[in-house]
Amino acid sequence: MSGRPPVVYGVDLAKSVDWTVVIGLDDQGTVCRFDRYQWPWEETVKRLVNEIGLIPAVIDSTGVGDPIVERLQREISNVQGYNFSQTSKQKLMEGLAVAIQTSEIKYPDGPIVSELESFAFEYTRTGVRYSAPDGLHDDCVMALALAVYGQNAAVGVGVW
Repeated sequence: MSGRPPVVYGVDLAKSVDWTVVIGLDDQGTVCRFDRYQWPWEETVKRLVNEIGLIPAVIDSTGVGDPIVERLQREISNVQGYNFSQTSKQKLMEGLAVAIQTSEIKYPDGPIVSELESFAFEYTRTGVRYSAPDGLHDDCVMALALAVYGQNAAVGVGVW
C-alpha cells in the first residue's frame, strides 16, 4: 500500500453478512487506504465522514445504501452514490478490468487479491452477471471498482 494521501475513495456498504469496504486510491492509482468492517449504520456513517473528509468518494447507493449515501451527502458534499444494476455493474466491472490490465491501479496482496481471484461473470439470458461465487464476498472488488470509477471521473473518463 502507498503512504501517499488518497485522491478518491470507493465504498461498498454492508452491515452484517457482507463487509463495508473503504478503498482510497492515491494520485498514482495505488491503494493507499483500505478498511473493512461490519458495524451498525450509525458507526459506519461516523467513520466514513471522518475518513473521507473532503476527498471525492463514490459509494454504493443500492438498496439500503441509498439512505446512507443521502445522510453522508448532508454531512460531506463530495459523495456520489452509485446504484448497482445489471448494466451499471457491467460498466463498473469493465472499467476495473481495463484499469487492472493496463496497470493503472495497484493494490496490496490480501483480501483484495483474494476476492479478485474468485470474482466471476456468468452469461445469463438477460446479459452478463458479475458476482463472487456462493459463500464468498465481492465487497473489496466493488469498492475498488467504485474507486476506479471515481478516479476516471476526476480525469474526465466517467461522469462525476
